[in-house]
Amino acid sequence: LYSITKCNDDGDITFAIADQINRGMDDFSLLSDERRLDLAELNEKAGLKAVGCSDYVAARSYLSMALSLLPIGHWRNHYDQSLRISFSLAKAAHSCSDMEKA
Repeated sequence: LYSITKCNDDGDITFAIADQINRGMDDFSLLSDERRLDLAELNEKAGLKAVGCSDYVAARSYLSMALSLLPIGHWRNHYDQSLRISFSLAKAAHSCSDMEKA
C-alpha cells in the first residue's frame, strides 16, 4: 500500500499507512538503509501533517519514529533530512510542553 501511494499525497491515508507499519514492524534494524529512509520520510510526512492539524502529540510520535529510523551516520550522509526532522521534532515537543525533548 505504501509503495502505491508513495508519490501521492492522500491526506489521512498517510496516518493509516504510517501507523500500520510502525505497529507492525518489530525490528526496523533488519531493513535496508534505503527502506529505512523511505519509512523515515513517511513518518516525517505524517508528523508534518499532524502539526498541520495541531495534533502535536501525534506529530512528536511520528517525528521521533522518523528520527530513529535514520541509518547510522545520518548526520553525515543525510544532513538535510536529519536537520528537518530534528527541527520539526523540537517544535512539536515544545508545543507539547516536553521541554526535555525540545
